Amino acid sequence: MAGETWGPGGAEPPVPAGNDAARQGVTTLRDFLRIAWRRKAIILICVMVTPLAAAFMSVRKPDTYDANARVLLKRTDVGSSVSQVTDPTLATDPERDALTQAIVARDPKILAATALKLGRTDRDAVADLADRSDVVTEDGTDILRFSVAGEDPEGIVQEVNEYANQYTAYRSELDTHEIKQALDDADRQIAKLRDTDANRGILEALKAQRDKLTTMLTLFNARATVVKEAGSASKTGPKPQRDVLMGLVLGLLLGFALAFLIEALDTRVRTGDEIAERLGLPLLGRVPEPPKAVRSHDGLVMIDEPTSPRAEVFRVLRTNIEFADMEHQVRVLMVTSAVESEGKSTTIANLAVAMARAGRRVCLVDIDLRRPYVANFFGLVGAAGLTDVALGHIGLDRALHTIAVVEGGPLPAGAHGISNEPTLDVLPSGPLPPNPGEFIESQALAAILQDLRLRYDVVLVDAPPMLSVGDPLALSNRVDGIVLIARMKIFRRPMANELRRAIGAARARVLGVIVTGAEADDGYGYGYGYGYGQIHGDAYSPREAEHV
Repeated sequence: MAGETWGPGGAEPPVPAGNDAARQGVTTLRDFLRIAWRRKAIILICVMVTPLAAAFMSVRKPDTYDANARVLLKRTDVGSSVSQVTDPTLATDPERDALTQAIVARDPKILAATALKLGRTDRDAVADLADRSDVVTEDGTDILRFSVAGEDPEGIVQEVNEYANQYTAYRSELDTHEIKQALDDADRQIAKLRDTDANRGILEALKAQRDKLTTMLTLFNARATVVKEAGSASKTGPKPQRDVLMGLVLGLLLGFALAFLIEALDTRVRTGDEIAERLGLPLLGRVPEPPKAVRSHDGLVMIDEPTSPRAEVFRVLRTNIEFADMEHQVRVLMVTSAVESEGKSTTIANLAVAMARAGRRVCLVDIDLRRPYVANFFGLVGAAGLTDVALGHIGLDRALHTIAVVEGGPLPAGAHGISNEPTLDVLPSGPLPPNPGEFIESQALAAILQDLRLRYDVVLVDAPPMLSVGDPLALSNRVDGIVLIARMKIFRRPMANELRRAIGAARARVLGVIVTGAEADDGYGYGYGYGYGQIHGDAYSPREAEHV
């Protein structure tokens, strides 16, 4: 980042060193586990509700039964037995032949004959029997297994047995149809011929042929035989244990699917590292929410709780900014955010106190001329400020308010006998101008900032949100550096894309991003290892939304 200026035609903001997989959009197993833990409520609900629903539906189902009958497919070489001629049909694959017969057994004619034999003449009888029945081959055998399911155990036994018998009759009819025709022809020819010496040879030949055909008819009639009728039906359902187990598996799949779907639709950014990566900026620090006791009176943790872990955060933040600024000598530093209610005013005020207590000459300027808030922290509401100086109503020295930043509350310098206390100069906004955008670009403001640059080590500028108005981009011509504020519960991925484009158009160097509301950061906490303990933040009230 050293020596670069981001802006039109300049370099894109660099992606900081970090997790290569995250920057490239690769989701790791750890990411999956983190998402599952974050959405565990959805997963647990699905895991609990789905098996319960499956069990409830299972016990409400009627009992179902299944009955089976078996038919043997004989592969007798009838032709060889009768006429020493090999039957060509036996050359086919036995398994293929059995599968063919299983398909033949599903012929609607067989189902219709079965229904009629059982006395069912209604229109849907055949379709109903087809839905409840099946014919399959038993592996490695020439046996067809006929099965019928239903709620009446005695009724399905009759149905499956009749179904198997109707198939064997149908198969016999198919196999013997041509033989019967040939036998009828032979009988007719024998009946026509008179038993004379001249016809005796022909008659004997026809009778011999008839005998062979009769033998073939007998053999072909036995090529499909019911070898085992159904004696009783076995209960097949319901099976609550199986249904509950399937419901559990389905609940897990559904829970994880919903969890990842909601995660994909959720545009919130979960970690400070992700914010920094999406913006292409270094992460300068994470700032937790101040306690309600501090927020209730517009206090600052650097003043009200100077020895607390929350105050230590701003000391670390001050050091990080100094390291980020080592090579550039940033004197005027603008702090802004993407949108409102991200805590930039509270962050910059605490940061100003931290720098002042470090012995630096600091001036805090409120140039958020749409919703100024800095004056609230130092008891300067209604005091003269920036706009009064720009309009020439008072001089800059009179508008600057020197504040002793001591424990217990900000005080006017020298109050209560304090003489060597650290001080901070605050320049509030003053009366709001009718057109803040024009005021930001005025030469009077440029002159004031230039004067402050010469007087102080650091000038901290509280600017409006960058995505709400164009003031921060205009101010970027007047400052040396920019720090962005992003609040965890507000920041969204589309917002990151817009903000990245906005900072690409800024003329000043962007030092990095500060994440506020850091308790929402996955896996983030304040256990420094020095006995500070864990910080638990409180929710903002509507009045305190801007006051992080």
